[in-house]
Amino acid sequence: MRRYSIEVDGRDFSVDVEDVAADSFQVTVEGKTVSVTLSGVHELVGDADGATAAPMLEPVRASAAVARPAPASAPAKAAPAKAPRRAAASAGGAAGQALEAPMPGVIQKVLVSVGTQVQRGQDIAVLEAMKMQNMIRAPLAGTVTEVAVEVGQKVGHGELIARISAGG
Repeated sequence: MRRYSIEVDGRDFSVDVEDVAADSFQVTVEGKTVSVTLSGVHELVGDADGATAAPMLEPVRASAAVARPAPASAPAKAAPAKAPRRAAASAGGAAGQALEAPMPGVIQKVLVSVGTQVQRGQDIAVLEAMKMQNMIRAPLAGTVTEVAVEVGQKVGHGELIARISAGG
């Protein structure tokens, strides 16, 4: 289950979202639960500059309230180097929908490669977070154009896992 904090007309809401299937969810807002089924992916209208607007929901991070700076005596640790990204199938590697890590963790399995045809909801990778295996699934049917992670790689929230272009 994921919890999101959203603001609507100046009012804050806590929204719980539980995956039921690849395109079905149970969504709870203020104690009221509804079933939600995704019926397709639709491009949103762009702004005056032509940029596409997309709604973004940020998960509530309980750890943010207890984050403390490291003691002055603790040596600073350098961030680990990220694994190199695998080459995209074509020069248009940036094309397609980004599939991002929903939480920080370690990649345990990569189940696709560049060029793999996938269906919406198909397993793409396994992300271990807090000793739990989380299946990362394709948000749409299409072709994998980029795989940006490797087994054993640490990823942060929102970090690119793969990119999928619509269709086949």
